[in-house]
Amino acid sequence: MKTYRIVAVTLGFLYVLSLVACNSEDKRLREFKHKVEGQWIIDGVFQGTENVTPANQGERWIEFVSDGTLISDGEEGQIASNWAYNPEADVMCTQNRSADSTVTCWKVVVEGNKMRWSGVGAPGMQEILILYSRRRYR
Repeated sequence: MKTYRIVAVTLGFLYVLSLVACNSEDKRLREFKHKVEGQWIIDGVFQGTENVTPANQGERWIEFVSDGTLISDGEEGQIASNWAYNPEADVMCTQNRSADSTVTCWKVVVEGNKMRWSGVGAPGMQEILILYSRRRYR
């Protein structure tokens, strides 16, 4: 009987712990969505220490929608993508909706009206840094 109580208490504790962890993760996801929603202008693109910002960067922007949609616009026209944030890894991944698109993942830091993407994952991605300024909230 004593063993049964110990197992029951342990299972109850684990259940409560899992609820707290899920709520914490959901809260981080909501906070991330709130921070990134809206339209952002590209300020700069860097590969290592080299500034590789396109000459027309003032015309290039991205817009985050809370449903996981990401729209970017520039000289090549509008491109629809999907984005997903993993609170556990603190990483956002994006994928263009075209059939041959690869997934790219980023460490995203938002401070006020500034956002910084640092590449993670695939070789070479760690060298990429993209800087944005908020144009407007959604």
